[in-house]
Amino acid sequence: RQIKPSSVYFGTMTVESGAAGVTHLAQGNINGNTANGSIRLHTGINVKASPFNSDYIYVAGTGGTDAIASGYPLEAAETLFVECDDMNKVYVFTNSSTTQNVFFHGS
Repeated sequence: RQIKPSSVYFGTMTVESGAAGVTHLAQGNINGNTANGSIRLHTGINVKASPFNSDYIYVAGTGGTDAIASGYPLEAAETLFVECDDMNKVYVFTNSSTTQNVFFHGS
């Protein structure tokens, strides 16, 4: 029997450049509100690089310089599903000299 999630979250985030810009998704604009902290998930989260991005964004399971070394690259318009139980476990960043954008939804 499949258990349905009690909440669905949609969000967007501007991704800053380099290690200082490594941010977890729970700090994004979620369901129209700026969040900052823990957002529990039942199934996981889809992360999509904006189709208007000019460079890669990277998705990682850790912050800081570890994220830069181990991030999974997404080109413009690419999507990645991350199975996890909290948005604060998924980090995004870019090495671009300009900001990039990411969209996400989770439940």
